[in-house]
Amino acid sequence: MTTEIEKRIASLEAERAILKTLHTYGHALDYGREKDFLDCWLPDGTLDWPNVGLLSGHDDLRKAFRAHTHAPELFHKHVVAAPLITLEGDIARV
Repeated sequence: MTTEIEKRIASLEAERAILKTLHTYGHALDYGREKDFLDCWLPDGTLDWPNVGLLSGHDDLRKAFRAHTHAPELFHKHVVAAPLITLEGDIARV
């Protein structure tokens, strides 16, 4: 039986893992770390990327990543500020 404190800790750990993924996404995209970028998604994961559209699976994600600019050719920084994370069982919305 899972206690209330164990549920709260699991929720906090899940939120922390999501934040780590968001930060990894930005660093990987900014600095051209393709493997780290792809590791942000399951193999069948999807991303609705503005001005690009819906990307499904690692093949689509890889193509979009390679078409994006990276340092040192062009420097930019993705920043995560106050993300809203909602956990509903095994589903997270960010």
